[in-house]
Amino acid sequence: MHSHFLYMVVFAAAVGVVLGAMLRRELGEAVWLAMWITLGMVGTALLLAWAMYFVSH
Repeated sequence: MHSHFLYMVVFAAAVGVVLGAMLRRELGEAVWLAMWITLGMVGTALLLAWAMYFVSH
């Protein structure tokens, strides 16, 4: 794994799985929450990176 993006996605997925398992009892709800947490973390990071790119230029 040489890509920072891939590291970010793996980290976000790990956090999502742990939080989903901790916050929901049903398997389907835990998976759904883990997916949304992962997408939220990756999406927020990409939006912030994009904003910082345009601010710096």
